[in-house]
Amino acid sequence: MATELIGLVPCAGRATRLGSLLGSKELLPVRHPEGPDRARAPVCEHLLGQMRGAAIRRVWLVLRAGKWDIPETLGDGRALGLDLAYLTLRESRSVAETLDRAYQHVRDARVAVGFPDVIATPVDALARLAVQQLATGADL
Repeated sequence: MATELIGLVPCAGRATRLGSLLGSKELLPVRHPEGPDRARAPVCEHLLGQMRGAAIRRVWLVLRAGKWDIPETLGDGRALGLDLAYLTLRESRSVAETLDRAYQHVRDARVAVGFPDVIATPVDALARLAVQQLATGADL
């Protein structure tokens, strides 16, 4: 079993339920309920922080073409303590189709999938899950 844990983040949605947005929903500024200073940050940074806390260093973000504001904002991830890489697809009919775009890059790794517009608590939830999964050898 591979021991390195790689992050995988689907960012190909259209956010149609949110109405008209000026940018990608993954970048909407929010306050984290457990954040030490409660400062506003792009919502996706909360997930990326959990990934960093789970000892993840490499993260693949799968974008729909046109969502160029995400790599423009997050860059290569150095400022977040991560190595971010981006994959694109023209259209995606489902989350599964979006995640499949990264298969060739993660097929032999342990993978932590997270949704960039969800804030999960406690802040170490992903780290706890990663430890438990490695200890038990569970598939999922």
